[in-house]
Amino acid sequence: AVNSRRTTQENWRTTVQRVVSVMGAAFVLSTLAASAWAHDAKIPSAHASVIVSGQSEDARRGNEARDRTILALKQRLTEDPKNVAALGRLGLVYLDEARSTEEARFYTQAESLFASALRLDPTDLASLVGSGSLALSRHDFRGAMKWAERGLEQYPGSAPLLGIVVDASVELGR
Repeated sequence: AVNSRRTTQENWRTTVQRVVSVMGAAFVLSTLAASAWAHDAKIPSAHASVIVSGQSEDARRGNEARDRTILALKQRLTEDPKNVAALGRLGLVYLDEARSTEEARFYTQAESLFASALRLDPTDLASLVGSGSLALSRHDFRGAMKWAERGLEQYPGSAPLLGIVVDASVELGR
């Protein structure tokens, strides 16, 4: 009976850890994506709509907003290829796109953008968070922890970075 109780408690603990882990990752991504989109919503951009048959009006508007954000950020990077903020934000948008479409090419594009931004500015918060989140997506939990710790040296108390620490810690059994 004692072993059965222990096994039940361990199963419960594992389930709770997984739920918290998923919720933490979802929070980090939604916060970052909303921040990037809200910031760039003020930028006039070319018309870019993606209308997919059967989409709800809200989904269609979300796709249009994302497309406008991507176009605006790409335009910024055309004008200034060393724009660290645009590199990091575009990487976050691509990371979100990778998760929503399950297309691996967006992970690769996001990784490249984060690396470029961090070469220019090793303290870029969006790219540090994005790199940690990307590592979580790839189930590289030790790598995610390293990105979060690196970011926390510059941004102690950063909620997105702390979210990565929690998620990675849970997955590593800490």
